[in-house]
Amino acid sequence: VLGIRPYIPQSKGLKIFKRKWKSRIHSSSTKLNIFGYWAYDTIWALAKAVEMIPQESSSVNGENHHRNTSQFPVIKVSKRGKMILNGLLKTKFKGLSGDFSLVGGQLQASTFEIINVIDNEEKVIGYWTLENGLTRKPDKAKNGKSMSKYELKPPIWPGNTKDIPRGWTTPIGGKKLKIAVPHKPGFEAYLKVARDPYTKEFIITGFSHDVFEEALALLPFPVPHKLIPFSIGPNAGTYDELLSYVKNQTYDAAVGDITILANRSQYVDFTLPYLQSDVSMVVKIKDDESNNMWIFLKPLSWDLWLTTGVAFVCTGLVVWILEHRINNEFRGSAHQQVGTVFWFSFSILVFAHSK
Repeated sequence: VLGIRPYIPQSKGLKIFKRKWKSRIHSSSTKLNIFGYWAYDTIWALAKAVEMIPQESSSVNGENHHRNTSQFPVIKVSKRGKMILNGLLKTKFKGLSGDFSLVGGQLQASTFEIINVIDNEEKVIGYWTLENGLTRKPDKAKNGKSMSKYELKPPIWPGNTKDIPRGWTTPIGGKKLKIAVPHKPGFEAYLKVARDPYTKEFIITGFSHDVFEEALALLPFPVPHKLIPFSIGPNAGTYDELLSYVKNQTYDAAVGDITILANRSQYVDFTLPYLQSDVSMVVKIKDDESNNMWIFLKPLSWDLWLTTGVAFVCTGLVVWILEHRINNEFRGSAHQQVGTVFWFSFSILVFAHSK
């Protein structure tokens, strides 16, 4: 989101005031904004205007006005009111919100800052003044005015990118896309073109039209377009002529029950058929590996090899635990016992045993 607001220059007096405000107001949710600073400066301006009135002027004398006395029986208007007003219009000083001066009875904000709101954070991307136009810094002076966007810092767009998303820019000419719709008597469930008897505008309905409108609705940006009927028939045009108009950019696109042919796809692009959603691919056939001597290893996966190895080791350990106390063949040095365990496990898997 981009926005503007009056710029409040940072000053020593503003920092002191913020520190005193926080020390007296302990609530974290109570925070002054630009209107609070303006109110504070207004009170000071009113006090300065009162100080400009001569002391000998009487503050007691007044005139009674009986206009609309239903609520106030006696209303007194001070004779010093006009003097205070004139003094207020002449008052100029540097307050919390910057230079305070009234022009035509209105407070003039000399500088505006342009902010870029991202989620819950804000970022200042530039400033605008009547004298200098757009600038990156509030105190930067230029020769002449400028309204160029390149004087500002680049804003952050949705998706945390500095690149302007496609389709978000406003068309320069403001032209709508011209979409041709084939009008042919027959099966009107796909497309039906009728004319409103009062407005004389074409009313287009049907499945193809609904699919097209739903596809446009899913885009993150609007696409201005206009549907233009194109007559198809013996005494009218053909589908090939319709696509030729798309080729030479008479129409920007065409929507309807148009058959995809090889010669047509050479000069126009087709979308995926929405009446038949399957997708076909042409892939290269791999070489036949039937003559490979290691083809028998193909069904054996790594998980199977790992399971076989674990079973091989576990079988040998179980046999060694049961036999090494009573069978002399499972005794000896550590290397001999390990070799016996693995040889016995291998012989169980490979050879047929008997007594």
